[in-house]
Amino acid sequence: MTLRVKDIPTSYDEAENLLTKDGTRKISKNGWLIMSPQEIMPRCILLKLYQTVIVTYFPDGSMKLNHGNHITRTTAHWLSLACGNKGIIERSVSNHAMYFYDATGINTFGQEIPCVIE
Repeated sequence: MTLRVKDIPTSYDEAENLLTKDGTRKISKNGWLIMSPQEIMPRCILLKLYQTVIVTYFPDGSMKLNHGNHITRTTAHWLSLACGNKGIIERSVSNHAMYFYDATGINTFGQEIPCVIE
């Protein structure tokens, strides 16, 4: 069964529960959740939009965000959904960048994503 975009998981545990027996799950028409290969440690779950891994979910609860140089509304929307209540993604067309702001509204990383949320 294909998941809707609004069902993008916000944690490793949520993502793991959505995977099928083969370690994958289709999201909308453009995305996939995929369990990393066994030789990659720690095991992680990848959220791909087209061919770009935009979120890596780790078992310790942290996440790595990556726009893959695709500064689009869709990428920003998917990243925002994955962040859940941990923060928001801001897309800046003028300087071709995306920024992560924590739940207090402060750009705690002071840098363009990719960043790791712990």
